[in-house]
Amino acid sequence: MAALTVKSLIDRVQARIASELTAGGWRASRAHPALFSQDTRQIAHLAFACWSPGLVVEEVESGRGRQGRAETLVRSTVEVRFAHRVRADAASEDTDSALTSEQALVAAIMGVDLTNLHIKYVSAARTLAGDGEYTLHTLTFEALHQVALQ
Repeated sequence: MAALTVKSLIDRVQARIASELTAGGWRASRAHPALFSQDTRQIAHLAFACWSPGLVVEEVESGRGRQGRAETLVRSTVEVRFAHRVRADAASEDTDSALTSEQALVAAIMGVDLTNLHIKYVSAARTLAGDGEYTLHTLTFEALHQVALQ
């Protein structure tokens, strides 16, 4: 497995979402991913943000030290957040639609190019934003890949 930077991983996920879902109205948010849900004035229906809030270095087999190695195996967390509008007069239908949109997003991400990468769907969290106009979804994935040390 060759090295894959975290930025390349995120770019790959964003490109997959763009290629699979933009025809359905999905678009990347301009807000910083960590702030995506903080200000409802900055989110829109089917806007998404993708980032990696952290990674963990996998244990190295005994007898193989990290010193002098060009690459190491890491497990990166990948979060994809998106918003789905909920209309007051169609809350039940829009909630169903939001769950369908969530599943489409999961399917798109699981179809990402797996060259030098293993990806696993970990969890989904959902909440209402502000006055209930949007549901905010956070999908969490784990990506196992090598990163360069030198």
